[in-house]
Amino acid sequence: MSCAACQARTEKAVGNMSGVISAKADHLAGRAIVRSERGLDEALLPQAVEAEDYQAAGIRLL
Repeated sequence: MSCAACQARTEKAVGNMSGVISAKADHLAGRAIVRSERGLDEALLPQAVEAEDYQAAGIRLL
């Protein structure tokens, strides 16, 4: 993500996933924070990001 439009596309792509409660991306930090229901397959998160032609560097569960 390099701009606000990229940030919005990432938030929309991840936020539209089944089981995602909220998604907030930050293009300056280069990351997104995702709140989800239990049982969300976190392996699907990078796929949603990459479908928008961005790279997903990794996932850290909190």
